[in-house]
Amino acid sequence: MRAIKFRGRRPDNGEWVYGFILRYRDKEEKLGIKESDEHGYWVVDSATVGQSTGLIDKNGNEIFEGDIMSDSIDNKGDRYLGVIVWRDDICCFDMFGLHGSESYYLGDSDTDHMMVIGNIHDNPELLKTE
Repeated sequence: MRAIKFRGRRPDNGEWVYGFILRYRDKEEKLGIKESDEHGYWVVDSATVGQSTGLIDKNGNEIFEGDIMSDSIDNKGDRYLGVIVWRDDICCFDMFGLHGSESYYLGDSDTDHMMVIGNIHDNPELLKTE
């Protein structure tokens, strides 16, 4: 069985935490990330939660929903930028192209030449179109 892994950013210190997701109720419903059964959990900003794709980039970094990827896929060496998104309509992760590019299915063979260069929460400047 494969592990379903998430990440989320803690609102108290901005640190990213990784593990499985849980919902709990205090005075209000909150979202948390729990690393393992032996450790406690961290409250995270629900807007920052993203699931792992189960794939790694060419540098060995795990790829999560919300990551911004770079790829040189054309023969001119132009840099292609895309954001990792979950697509309910096709039930898979996809890389949505920025700067007018189209999206494409994200598979194991695609990530061999791609790298994570940031994410939509820490690096919003990368999302700006020219």
